[in-house]
Amino acid sequence: MCIGCHGIAQYHTAYPEVYRVPKIAGQSADYIVKALQAYKDGGRNHPSMVAIARGLTDADMADLAAYYGKADSNQSK
Repeated sequence: MCIGCHGIAQYHTAYPEVYRVPKIAGQSADYIVKALQAYKDGGRNHPSMVAIARGLTDADMADLAAYYGKADSNQSK
């Protein structure tokens, strides 16, 4: 599900306002986990990300972070 928004180079979304969506492939796994935890606990506020993060366990977050942290940032996998 993440790659639908975070895997498209130069992607912008219009919800809840227009902004650039960062690619997450190749990001630090620690950063990804911290960002997801912040969405889940209210430290970051974006309606779509909050809804997604609230459904993730700590293990889910670690798995996603490990996968995307190792992914090639030039690919959309």
